[in-house]
Amino acid sequence: MDVGTSENCFEPLFTVEFKDDKGNSLSKVKTDIIVDRDELKELAALRVGETSTIKFDAPAEACQMKISSTFKAQAVIFINLSGTIGTMPISMSLKIAPDGKVLGAYYYKKYEQQYFNGQLSFLYLTGEQNGNHITMKEYTKDGRRNGSYSGELHEDGTFTGTFTANSGEHQFSLTTDSKARSIDFSDVDIDALASMIVDDYDGCSSYETDSEDWDKILDYYERYVDKCISLAKRTQNGDIEALAEYSSLLEEAQRLSDRLSNAKDVMSSSQWSRYYRITSRMAEAASMP
Repeated sequence: MDVGTSENCFEPLFTVEFKDDKGNSLSKVKTDIIVDRDELKELAALRVGETSTIKFDAPAEACQMKISSTFKAQAVIFINLSGTIGTMPISMSLKIAPDGKVLGAYYYKKYEQQYFNGQLSFLYLTGEQNGNHITMKEYTKDGRRNGSYSGELHEDGTFTGTFTANSGEHQFSLTTDSKARSIDFSDVDIDALASMIVDDYDGCSSYETDSEDWDKILDYYERYVDKCISLAKRTQNGDIEALAEYSSLLEEAQRLSDRLSNAKDVMSSSQWSRYYRITSRMAEAASMP
């Protein structure tokens, strides 16, 4: 049982022994369960010199009680980092839970003002920590996966490793930065973002899919290709951030194209014609940067 605030929690382990009036042991048990959770929270909040009370069920003949306890602190870690992916400056906020679950968000510092005034959306991270090693996947606010991080969080507060996207591998190097603007992502369900695309598409993977489902996939496919073309034009004008987004978006569009191309025999002629038109435009988008 873990108790405490969202920032810090602990796991208590109590040893309770009851004795009769002659000092003979009546019962002795180790337990991590206390019925009254509020009592345990009060205990957790104690300061030096303060006291609290915990109630236990005791044998009727018990006259003495001996109790010992240990607590394993489990702190949730919040850190702000600044550094670069390749040559691009970024700032990142991470939340690391006691069980190793990692959530976070980051932004490109060149567009810092646009991120914080809502013109641009932060890029969200979810993953896990194993020892000093952290792996994370990156998602946009609409659930699109852009890439993944794999690196080491060192004792000196640096976080280094490799960011992998469709455009290739890029080294990142970040350091703890107390002056960096912290990103509040507490109201964002990042795990839901990570499953959004899966929910949208994976239900349509069977070749027994009906025509309505294929129309839906074609809608998504066309939307991705339209966005790819828009980003490709921005990339040609020197927009580095657009290049990173374009690469990951093109990868997702290609995944949809592959699925659709394998369903030629079950799509209607009008659906197949639409797929062919969209694919021709995707080829145009792929050749632009």
